[in-house]
Parts: sequence; C-alpha cells; structure tokens
Amino acid sequence: PKTTTTKKISHHSPHPPPLCFTFPDAKTTSTILTQTASILATYTCLVTYFDRPRGKLIINSSNLLCKQSNVPNAGLGLFVTKSLPAGTVLGTYPGVVRPSNKYFTKYVNYPDSQGYTWRLNKVNEIIDPTDSKGVLQDVCYGGSDDYVGSYFIHQVLWRFWSVTTLLARINEPPLGVGGCSVETEVDEER
Repeated sequence: PKTTTTKKISHHSPHPPPLCFTFPDAKTTSTILTQTASILATYTCLVTYFDRPRGKLIINSSNLLCKQSNVPNAGLGLFVTKSLPAGTVLGTYPGVVRPSNKYFTKYVNYPDSQGYTWRLNKVNEIIDPTDSKGVLQDVCYGGSDDYVGSYFIHQVLWRFWSVTTLLARINEPPLGVGGCSVETEVDEER
C-alpha cells in the first residue's frame, strides 16, 4: 500500500511572510491605460450627446430685446425691437431634454427652475434651460445631474458649445389679461 504524507506549513515566526508585489510589464500597463482611456472617452461622448444643449435662435438676435417684463413679478421678459410678420419663427426652445422623473429632484431643490422648463408632449420629458442651481443664465451649456461629471464636461470641456436662452425669457401674461402674441408648436422629432 502506498502512503502519503501531508506536510502542514505554518509560520511560527513573529514576522509575517514578506509580501511580493510585481509591477505589470510594459505591455500589460499599456493595455490597461488604453482600455481606461477608451472607457473614459466613451463615457464622455455619451454624456456629451445625452446632456447636450438644444435649441436654436432662428431670428436675428438684433430683433429681440431682453428687459424687465410687463407681467407683474415675472422678472425679465423678451420683446421684439420691430414689428414682425405673423407666423415669424423665432427659434426652438433652449435647454437639455431630460426625463421628467429625473428632473423632479432638481425641482424640489430649486423650485424656481420650474418657471423655465417646458414639458414636451411626451409626458415623460421636459426641456430644462437652467444651470445646475436652477438659475437661467444668458446661455445654456448643457449638463444635468443624471450623469456623474456631466456639468463639468459641458461647462468646462465643451463650454464653447452653448445655446442662447433668450427664448426662455418669453413670459405669458396671467389668464384674462391678454397680450400674449406667441404661438408654440412641439416637434417631437427634434
């Protein structure tokens, strides 16, 4: 009969065994760095696409003037500097298209932002022209709380890519007062 002997290894030394760490070779390091850069580039591109600022001012901005609104407690309003023909298209509403449920947190923290958001016909989406604190600036750089680093990507890296928020200054007078001469259409394809 064959017998096997098992030898139990134990350390009775007061010092733990030495740790051995070897650095990866150059090829492995290069692969890790390449994959990390690829992941970061992909993430940045996706965030840039989804949180990009949308909207466009079609009319020449010299035809518009932003000043104190005639609507009580409305802040700034948008006025034309000359008479425009009926049906003149001013542009498309500025902002970042977001799911309504994700915007809710911003609304709770910054309720004034609600005055500038526009609910699209799709009940689950809004367009938000405000910054990270719910304030309407002169331009919308894009970004949202939906993705980590989104505001940084849009307001620092892609700062040149912005849209004017002039059209977000259009105020509708209170019901019964009259005077609103703006018509809106929603194009779900854009």
